[in-house]
Amino acid sequence: MPQFSKASLAKLETIARPLQEVLKKAIENGPDFTIITGARSKEEQDAAFAKGVSKVRWPNSKHNTLPSAAVDVAPYPIDWKDINRFRVLAGYLMGVAAGMGIKLRSGMDWNQNWSEKDEHGLRDFGHLEIRETQEVKPQVSQSAEDGNLDLIALREIVMSDINNFAVVRTSVAELLRRVDTLEKQLSAKA
Repeated sequence: MPQFSKASLAKLETIARPLQEVLKKAIENGPDFTIITGARSKEEQDAAFAKGVSKVRWPNSKHNTLPSAAVDVAPYPIDWKDINRFRVLAGYLMGVAAGMGIKLRSGMDWNQNWSEKDEHGLRDFGHLEIRETQEVKPQVSQSAEDGNLDLIALREIVMSDINNFAVVRTSVAELLRRVDTLEKQLSAKA
């Protein structure tokens, strides 16, 4: 049974929880693969752009948040010329994600029309990212003391993320975790 190497496990820790869960489930039952990149620092993103392996500069990649909303993977053992293995792996991972209710976009099909033929930009065969079209529906509980919804705290979180251009890069699970943490902090102060 395939399993992640120590290097892949370290990169896995930099990826948003929904992607982590997809990759963990996929490695248990599918083809062997390795994690090439999770989150990228400014230096790593600048180098990827300079080499032509990324079409965007820092901080505009989904790799540029922590946790990262994107991952680059490769079938293992790696053969960069065997594009069909990358296609099979991407299809498998997208199928696993769909079965878990997680919507991903592949670097093979940026416009998401199920065709590679019309892709004129960078074709990033190992790239998968959380789709921006997923709705974020945080659950806000009522304060036990005054019965008011803690909308001010939620608004602060969302505005902070908008100001940092991170809303679309923040996983649903991470946003909900932050709301829960803030609610606990506010409850402790009351």
